[in-house]
Order: sequence, then structure tokens, then C-alpha cells
Amino acid sequence: MANSLAKRLTFRIMAVVVAIVPDHRQRRVVIDCTELNYISSSGLRILLNIFKHTRTCGHASILKGLNPEVKEVFQLSGFLQLFKVEN
Repeated sequence: MANSLAKRLTFRIMAVVVAIVPDHRQRRVVIDCTELNYISSSGLRILLNIFKHTRTCGHASILKGLNPEVKEVFQLSGFLQLFKVEN
């Protein structure tokens, strides 16, 4: 049962994490996290891949709407040093 829950959460993360909106005029990718209540290591890995890809393309990666709990996970994992954060 725990594995099933973990899989559902992972799929939820993958579905919610990224309403990614590329803004080609400003050369940035905005990742809307307003509905994100939890992020697993799989979700962090997805975001890391997004960061690497956007940086390679010369775009900034921006996280928008992080709640305090998720923001703490990003801070502890060092991801706040990679991404810009907007409210």
C-alpha cells in the first residue's frame, strides 16, 4: 500500500509541478507551483532536469507560488540557489 501511495504522489507531482510556461520574449521558463503541496526526490530530479535544459538554452528558470513547506524543501536541498523565486 505504501508503494502505491508513493507512486500516486509521484504521478501527482509530475502532473502538477509544471504548468511550465515558456516566455520567449523574456527568455525564461516559469514553473507554477501554486498547487504543489509536496515534492519527492523524483519531483526534484524533474525540476533539476528542467533547470539544466533551460540554462543550456539560455533561459532563466523561475519557480512561482511556492508554499512555505515546499519552499523549505527547496532551501534544504539547495534548489533555491538554482531557481529564481516569485510569489
